[in-house]
Amino acid sequence: MNDDTLSTIELAAKLNVTPGRIRQIALSLNLQRRGRDWLFSQDDIEAISAHTRSGMQPKRKKMRRTDNNA
Repeated sequence: MNDDTLSTIELAAKLNVTPGRIRQIALSLNLQRRGRDWLFSQDDIEAISAHTRSGMQPKRKKMRRTDNNA
């Protein structure tokens, strides 16, 4: 593999998303496979990273209501 290309797994790890999500984005951007594998050039990586968010947003904890009148 060239130094300037990344595989699906490598790109997923770099962008903190799943390999399935990388393939989804690649298909939506009409990117082409190279043989049986996906190999992403620097231009592909920039296009894909523009369509990803880094992980899920943390959930907010619910505040417990306390009664001080007890």
